[in-house]
Amino acid sequence: MANARRLTRPQGENDLTGSALRQANHELRQLVDFLPQHVIVLNADGTLIHANQTLLDFFGRTLEEMQGAGTTERVKRDVHPDDLERVQSERKNGFSKELRLSSRKRLLGKDGRYRWFLFRYKPMRDENGAVLSWYATATDIEDRKRTESLLAAEMRTLQMIADGASLTEVLNHVCTSIDLQIAPSVTTILLIDSSGQKLWPAAGPKLPQAWIPAITPVPVTRDGGLCATAAFLKTRVVVADVLTEPNWREEFRDVAIRNGIRAAWSEPILTKDNQVLGTFAVYSAESRVPTDADLALIEAGGRLALFALERHRTQSALQQSNRELRQVIDFLPQQVAVLDAEGSLLQANQTMLDYFGRTLEGMQGAGTGERIKRDVLSGRS
Repeated sequence: MANARRLTRPQGENDLTGSALRQANHELRQLVDFLPQHVIVLNADGTLIHANQTLLDFFGRTLEEMQGAGTTERVKRDVHPDDLERVQSERKNGFSKELRLSSRKRLLGKDGRYRWFLFRYKPMRDENGAVLSWYATATDIEDRKRTESLLAAEMRTLQMIADGASLTEVLNHVCTSIDLQIAPSVTTILLIDSSGQKLWPAAGPKLPQAWIPAITPVPVTRDGGLCATAAFLKTRVVVADVLTEPNWREEFRDVAIRNGIRAAWSEPILTKDNQVLGTFAVYSAESRVPTDADLALIEAGGRLALFALERHRTQSALQQSNRELRQVIDFLPQQVAVLDAEGSLLQANQTMLDYFGRTLEGMQGAGTGERIKRDVLSGRS
């Protein structure tokens, strides 16, 4: 009997241990499902075995649906087309080398929008070093990528202005920078004219061409339309559904819908003293209310446009001032010349050019030594 009791005790311990392990496994799964990152388990060749609830919620699918698509089809379906070739190459190389790897890619969520994720893969090996499976995590880096992209757009805008790009080129760059982050929606910039009474299209490379006549021009009134109202009230205007919005002008409702415009929001471009320079608008292909991320992007687009417009105004004012100063100097009866540190001619007023009967380029091209010899010997120094 004593032996029997000793035999039954280990069996009881095994039952308790099994129960404890099941409970621990259940708690561990709950913890993994609670993590904000996507957690994925793949087999040795990269086929999906398990995914946590965070990932399933993002895609709006069950684990069986994720597994059933197959690796190739799942990657094609879920990864942004612009990232697909790179991602497939990184996976193939990484899995073949059986080493840790990381990858950045945009994934299509159940809301129809792409978000950037940072993937990290780690191989799990048996006692002989053979890969049994891969553990992977995916961290949402959309906000970081947006910040990086906006900073890059600001730097590029500044560089374009410094390089003498036209205002249209700079503003189109601003729209393109936001378009990349807000696709499939598109953006446009309207600028107010000198009268302060009308808005005119100034930028928006992806704007439907058939829609442009509807906003050329837009009278700035309370009921003039999306951008007109935003400019008139000097505040953001949101139209969640073009089809049912009572303040959307009836004559433009059908043409908007035919051109894929189902929702829109517009941000006035305002100076520090609250002067309206124009509007920055987003057109969405689906009826919806903008998300916080959408509003952050339209604010950023408005800031970039304001930056470009103020720089352009400053440069235009400086150029006008230079032209007026040049006219004054040219009007002087005295000859006026500007030389560099070595004495080479940089500028000369019109009085001097008229005296010698030469252009500025003709004066500069001779060289200082030759010019002095020529002009002194001829008695025209």
